[in-house]
Order: sequence, then structure tokens, then C-alpha cells
Amino acid sequence: MKSWFLLFYILIFFLSNKANSTSIQGCLSTNEFVLINEGNTKTITENFCFCNRNDRELYDIVCLFGSNSKNLKESMEAVIASNNTIETISIRNANVSEFDFSDNLLSKLSPQLIEFEMSNCRGQINLDKAFTNLEVLESIFIENCNLEKIPTSISNLSGLKSLSISDNKISNISNDDFSKNFMSLEYLNLAGNFISDLAPNTLSSLIRLETLKIGQHNHASKSLMKEISKMNNLKAIDLSGIDGLTSINETMFDNLQNLEELSLAGCSLTSINSTTFKNLKNLKILDLRVNLIENITEDAFNSFSNLTHLSLAGNFIKSLKPNMWNGMKKLVVLDLSYNELKELKKSSFEHLGKSLKELNLADNKILKSIDSNALDGLIMLQKFNASSTSIKSIDNKLFEHLASLEVVDLSNCKIEKIDKDAFLQQEFSLKKLYLNGNKLTSMDPLIINKLEAITEIDIANNPWLCNDKIGEIKDAITKKYEISAKYKTEFFLKESNNTQCDRPLKLQRQKLMELNSKKLEIYDPSKDFTTTTISTTTSEIDTTTAFNIDDITIVAGNGTDELTKPITDNNNEDKPMYNINAVNKDNQQSNSGMVPWQGALIVIFAILTVVTLGIIVVKKVRNDLKNQKIHPAVSPNTSTKVQHHPVSLRDIEEVNERRRDSKLQIE
Repeated sequence: MKSWFLLFYILIFFLSNKANSTSIQGCLSTNEFVLINEGNTKTITENFCFCNRNDRELYDIVCLFGSNSKNLKESMEAVIASNNTIETISIRNANVSEFDFSDNLLSKLSPQLIEFEMSNCRGQINLDKAFTNLEVLESIFIENCNLEKIPTSISNLSGLKSLSISDNKISNISNDDFSKNFMSLEYLNLAGNFISDLAPNTLSSLIRLETLKIGQHNHASKSLMKEISKMNNLKAIDLSGIDGLTSINETMFDNLQNLEELSLAGCSLTSINSTTFKNLKNLKILDLRVNLIENITEDAFNSFSNLTHLSLAGNFIKSLKPNMWNGMKKLVVLDLSYNELKELKKSSFEHLGKSLKELNLADNKILKSIDSNALDGLIMLQKFNASSTSIKSIDNKLFEHLASLEVVDLSNCKIEKIDKDAFLQQEFSLKKLYLNGNKLTSMDPLIINKLEAITEIDIANNPWLCNDKIGEIKDAITKKYEISAKYKTEFFLKESNNTQCDRPLKLQRQKLMELNSKKLEIYDPSKDFTTTTISTTTSEIDTTTAFNIDDITIVAGNGTDELTKPITDNNNEDKPMYNINAVNKDNQQSNSGMVPWQGALIVIFAILTVVTLGIIVVKKVRNDLKNQKIHPAVSPNTSTKVQHHPVSLRDIEEVNERRRDSKLQIE
């Protein structure tokens, strides 16, 4: 029996080693590659093509900057020599002039190739014979590689499913480029080229195509738009950034009844009416960002019974009409940011109440007024963003019926007052509240105390009045931290270092969470004239809790949806650990001054040190003078005193002799 167990373990060990072995002799994987200067001679290589085994136990070859055809060929031969199969080849950031595919290199050494990628190229390359005889090739991505035409060898790939030739220099596409052999093509990306006119059936012959991207610099000519209108199997069209699209023909989308996603972002559309999208009944996502739209008629979206995401961000919409949202029974996300809305009237979002979960009104700079009943009926709303607007106050009615609200972003507005019951109905739902960058000088602590589900709050960069009442806000935040520690839940104050006092002047720029509540006073404006900073130190006998919470840089609810720039949520960042005693101790150590006797002792010690050093120096100088051990640059006989020596007869005769010599020279 033991021998059977031994054989079993040997077999398992052998199989596991084989499964984990990824090395190919003569071709390193990117994980094995170590820079030469790290001293591992095993990894020194001049081949910048690498062989990586994928999840299907096939090999992907990746050629990077500095690689060439020779490197690619050697790597392919190494994989073949190890009795393995190449599934994908990627060439990135390379000088493609160093590659040559004219000898059918790919079909000879990787006939089972599934995917080929070439991106961010330098130089020029001819790919007309590159894909010959690759019968199982399914995906080709040649992006930003200076191509001026579609390689002829692509047209015979009957099994091709995905083709991207974006960001090149292609200006013309013929019928031959997309032949009838493309019976399997489902995805086509031609964005970022210079395509204008198209011959009939150039694109419409692609009967299985589901996704078409053809925006960015391409021109919306009549022939191009006509071709698109005939592609009735399309599920997604991206025309974002296409040139020359100022309006939508009424019959443009008549045959596209299967369309689910449509992007017209960055075009030049000026208006939308009830006939613009009338037949797109299955549309789920509509992106109309960054156009010139000023006017949207009532019932413009009436046919959108299945629409879930609508972005109108970055336009010139000034008002919302009463029946503007008619027909949209399933809308989940609505983005109206970066428009010119001035006010929101009663029931501005009528008909959206049963489905809408995210509403973005951010950066409507002149939006000053939101009617108390403007959001009525939005019982499913979870995220509300009105940041960077000109709202001045929040009453107790605005969010009264929004019991599902989880995130409210009112940052960088002009809010001066918030009613204490403004978030009363969100007691058990509101998780994130952003009030930073406003004009709040005070706030009722009940706003914070009543939010049982709150995990993140930001009240930084407000001109807080640090009077005797501000301590209640600090205590409310402290209590949230205590509850969070007790029940091991999340809570933190964002940007605590920027949550500072503005008045009185003696406390200006003091951090709110480091204030000593016992020393806070009733504010008297007539006495507020000093700029001297008063210490906010808490002594050891004080019972007031002090905090010094590190800034948290999580950004959430910043006013966008997946149609616009994505929300950034760096959840991996460390959150402050709550330890009330440890934090208080740290603050005492960092802020408190020295006890008086300690200062006196330091002064006495300094004086004694100076006196002692002085005595030592004087004695040293005296001994040096006595022993003539002074600096060698000074002669011992160069005293400033006159030296007296006895004069001999010989000395007098020498002087007279020198005088006679000098007289003779003069004469």
C-alpha cells in the first residue's frame, strides 16, 4: 500500500512541475527577464521578444522596443522546438522597418496563430503578405502604425472575427478590402483615420458585424452615413469625434432596430427632436457628450423605452422641459454635467422616478436654484452630484423623498446654510457626504449624528467659525470614530488637515479636530483683531479627546458615470487606525512646550559649556606661546615690539661701506 502512495505522490509532483514549467530554451518569458545590470548572466539577452505561456498552456510571443524580425523568428523557432504552439504575437513600440513578413514567416512557423497585434509603431511596414494562409486567425489589431492602406492579405481571412486598424493614415477603402470572405467579422474599428467616401456595399456587406467604430477624424460623408444606415445587424456604433456631423437625418437609423449602444460624443449636433432617434427602440446606451446641443424638444426621447444610460454632458442646455423624459422607463444613469442650467423647477425629472439611480448635475456653474420639489418622485436615486454649482442653501425638503440616497456630492458650491433635517430621510442609507469647498461657517451637529450609515464625510476648505459651538461638530465626528472602532465599521473624515478654522483670527488655520473644546469661546467680532496664534494644546489632566487624522485621498461620487470619465475610488489606500489614547498622546508630544525647569537647566548647561571651553582655549594659547608652538605661517621674531641689540665697531664700518658704494653708483 505504501508503494502505491509513493507512486501517487511522484506522479502528482511530476505533473505539477510540468504544469508550472514555463521556460522555453532560447526564449525568456517576461517574468524571467532581468535587466543585465542586476548581475544575473542567465538573463543577458539581445532578443527582445519574449515567450509567455497563457492559461490555455499555449504561448504568446511579445516583441518590445528594440526587437526585429530575427528576434521574432528565433523566438518562434524556440517555441516550436519545445513542441509547443504559438497562439498570439504582439509587436509593441518597435521600429517596424526592422520587420519583414514577405516570406510568409507567420504561416510557416505559427500556422495555428489566433491573434496578431502591432501597435505604436515607428517607421513603415508592408503587411500585404503577412497573413497569407493563416486560416484560423481570428483577431488582428494594427493600431497607430502609419498604415496608408489595408493590407491585401487580410481580405482572404474567412475566419476573422475582430479587426482594428485605428489611428492610421487610411483615406480610402475599396470593396476588395472587405470582400465577401469576411462572413465572420463581428468587430471593426476604423476610428482615427481619414476615411471619407465609400463605394456601395463596402461595409454593408459585412452581414455579421455587430460593433463598428468609425469616428475620430473620419468624415461623415453621405456615402459613409448611407452605408451605416444599411447595416441592420449592428448592436453598437461609435461615431464619436467624426467630422462634419451637425444633424441626424430622420431616416438615418430606420433600419438599425437591433442597435443597443450609440456614441455621438464630440460631434457638432445642435438639437434633438422627437424624430432624431425614433426607431431605436432597443437602444440601451446613448452618449451625446460634448456637442453643441441647446434645444431638446418634448418627447425627444419618447421611443427610448429600454434606455438605461444617457449622457448629455458638456452641451449648452439651459432648461429642462416638463415632458422631456417621457418614455424612458428604465433609465438608470443621467448625466447633465457641464451644461448651462440656471434652475431646476418642480418635478424636473418626472417620469424617471421608478428607475433613475444616478443623477449628475456637476459643473452647471450658473445653477443657483433647485426647487424643493425638483427631485420629487426619484425614490430609487442612490447618487446625487451637484458639485461646482452656485447653490447657496439646502433646505429640509430637497431630499425628503429620496430614502435610497447613498452618495451626495455638494462640494465646491456656494453653500452657506444646511438645514439640520436636510438628510433626515437618509438616516440609514447615506454613506458618503461631500460638503467641502463651500462657505459654511457653522453646521448643526445633528446632521452628522443622525447619519447612522455614514462611512465618509468631507467638510474641508470651509471658513469655519471656531466658537464655543464648533466643538459639537468635532464631538459628533469623534463619536463616529468611536462607533466605527467599536463595531469594526468604516468611517473617516476626508482632508482633515484642510478642515480648519477661519475665525477668530487667533485660531485661524488651526485644525478643527485638534482644537481644545474647553478653551473655545463665544465669538465677539469686535474683539477679533489679533493674529497671534494661541496654542490648542491639551494638558495631561484634560479629558478632551484630540485627533490628528491623516488626509484620505479616496474620491467618490465625483460627478460622473461610465459614459463620462470614471469615478476614481482608490479603496486600497490605508485608512487611519482609530486609537483615541494614542492619537491624544501624539498630539501632546508634538504640540506641548517644555516645562520651565527643563528650559532653565538647558541654559545653565550651555553657559557652563562655553565657560569651560574658553578656559581650555586660553590655557592652550599660553602654553603655545611659551613653547613657541604657534602657527607655522607666523615667524617667532615678528613681534611688534622694537628689539634692542648691542652695536659693535664692525657693524658701523659695514654701514659706512654700504653708504660709499651707493654714493659712487649715483654719481
